[in-house]
Amino acid sequence: MAKFVEIQSCYRGHIEYELVNIDDISRIGLGPNILFLRSPYSSTERQISITKKSVDKLLNVLDIVGEVKE
Repeated sequence: MAKFVEIQSCYRGHIEYELVNIDDISRIGLGPNILFLRSPYSSTERQISITKKSVDKLLNVLDIVGEVKE
C-alpha cells in the first residue's frame, strides 16, 4: 500500500500543500530544498521547490539519521 506525506511546495512566493507518494521520491536537494520525483518516463524527473519545514518532515518520515551542517 502506498504511503503519502503532505508537503509545502513553493512557487513564485505562493505556498501550496501537496500529497506526495513516498515511493515516487527520487532524491532531495538539501541546500536549495528541492524535491525530485520520478516520472513515468525513464529519463525524466519532476522537481518541486519545498519549504525547510517540509524537508525536515521528509527526513523524519524517511527515517534519515544525521544532521546537515550549513
